[in-house]
Amino acid sequence: MRFLKTLAVFAVISAAGCTHLRFTWSKPGGTYDQYLSDRFECFKQSPSRSEPDKINPLLFKACMTARGWRQDPNGYGPPG
Repeated sequence: MRFLKTLAVFAVISAAGCTHLRFTWSKPGGTYDQYLSDRFECFKQSPSRSEPDKINPLLFKACMTARGWRQDPNGYGPPG
């Protein structure tokens, strides 16, 4: 039973972490090309320690914020 609770908590935390990547971003004067470039660089700078093929959403968000982007429901989103 304890294992199931731990697994459930981990699943919720993991799902919550992934939502950072689904947000759209805006930056005063920022273009879509700048967004894509900064997004790519932030992906490279935000590797997950436990899963090398994934990123750390907190590091990604910090990187985007440091580059002047903020989460905005009307901003740029991932391609596709």
